[in-house]
Amino acid sequence: MNKIDELIKHVKDADAIVVGAGSGMSRATGLAFWYENSPLYMDNMKYFAKKYGFKGLFQGFYNRFESEEEHWVFLLELYKMMNEIPPQKPTYEYLKNLIGDKPVHYVTTNQDMLFTKYFPENEVSEIQGSWHYILKLISHGSVVRLG
Repeated sequence: MNKIDELIKHVKDADAIVVGAGSGMSRATGLAFWYENSPLYMDNMKYFAKKYGFKGLFQGFYNRFESEEEHWVFLLELYKMMNEIPPQKPTYEYLKNLIGDKPVHYVTTNQDMLFTKYFPENEVSEIQGSWHYILKLISHGSVVRLG
């Protein structure tokens, strides 16, 4: 029995499922823009890649930008990418089909909002937070400058 068949058997035999997933899940969807100059990254962040030499979004978190405004532009562009670029592969649909109607809970370190786009929020624990909260703050005018 191969690994996929073994997984399917275990899921079918289980009374309930807990799924744990991290950055590999986002990468499996084809959203390879966190650690490399992928075409998706370059299409959306060419300015920052050229100006600062970022090789992926993650490097931008540790960058000293020339201004606070430029830093906010980077963060908002990052958020826009996560919010608007759909997965390039049907990885989440595959997971949904695999689980079927079993009771399930998803635990993820991903902050990219994908689990809550595909599964009910009450079935998802985003243990390192989620970027969707920044949109709520911005849309309600709750972002204030401190200091």
